[in-house]
Amino acid sequence: MLPHDWATAVGLRADGPLALLFDFDGTLAPIAAPPTLATLPPATRDALAGLAALPRVSVGVVSGRSLESVRGLVGLPGLRYAGSGGMHTDLGGAEVVDPALAAFDAIADALVTALSGPVRWFPGAWVERKPGCLSVHYRMLGPLKAACFVEEARDALAGLAPDCPPLRIREVTRALEVALAGAWTKADAVAR
Repeated sequence: MLPHDWATAVGLRADGPLALLFDFDGTLAPIAAPPTLATLPPATRDALAGLAALPRVSVGVVSGRSLESVRGLVGLPGLRYAGSGGMHTDLGGAEVVDPALAAFDAIADALVTALSGPVRWFPGAWVERKPGCLSVHYRMLGPLKAACFVEEARDALAGLAPDCPPLRIREVTRALEVALAGAWTKADAVAR
């Protein structure tokens, strides 16, 4: 999954420091249904460790998974990590948390309850609660059922307005990622 030609990385950083940032699911590890079965291939872990050992090279892993989960799955000290879609970062031992994470957690139960109907109507769909966000998975549904499920899930969440703060709903790999509008993103984590 990673290029085996580390000379390319060395050449790119010849004029200064180099940051190499990777997503976990679908980039470092193959997509798995369910996500709990995803594992980092040993060759990929070795490549990450080799890149991180290069002088003036920083390696980071950015994920929609919780920070604790992605750190555990990669298992390499000294890397930079971002979890919960960028809302919780570990930049070499200094953890930073988006204030929106706690605000989202305060409404998460209401969101899960609102999504319980669509999840019940579409066996194979489920809600994964993470710090600061939800992943509403539908990767085990066929294309037509998946399209119907996404519409039902979006309608269920829209039905919470005006009592609910504005939400950001993004389609990711066969899932909807639900967070507060304005919450930090993976791009914010990359910028840090």
